[in-house]
Amino acid sequence: MRNPGGEAESGILLGSKLRILRAAHNYTQQFVAEALGVGQPTVSRWEKDEDRIHISDLRKVSDLYKVSMEWLMSPDSVVMHVHDNEAENGAGAYNTVNVMPQEVLDRMVAQYDAHITSLHKLTERLLDLLEEKTRKAE
Repeated sequence: MRNPGGEAESGILLGSKLRILRAAHNYTQQFVAEALGVGQPTVSRWEKDEDRIHISDLRKVSDLYKVSMEWLMSPDSVVMHVHDNEAENGAGAYNTVNVMPQEVLDRMVAQYDAHITSLHKLTERLLDLLEEKTRKAE
């Protein structure tokens, strides 16, 4: 993964969010690439979390899909409000879809477990240092 200065962290859900947003808008990767001024392979790598997205491209994505950059980078799940203009009564209808692919949930749990393990190790190390400092002070 590339990581030149100024890039945003990819976030655990960013690729999935990009893929879901594109599909919800019925956009092709080629359309998104042209709209953002990047190549289609770049869009594909972003959606697979194989490449980190530069902050300037993240701004363009945010504008394209009309979502905030903060939401794109957050671990929040995708909640889509879909308007159906073809409703029987002609008034239109709104549906809310909460999307959290299983592979994303699995990755979140694995990252959470790894984070908890590192916090336990850090806590043990801090307690050891505190004990050592207390012994030296006596």
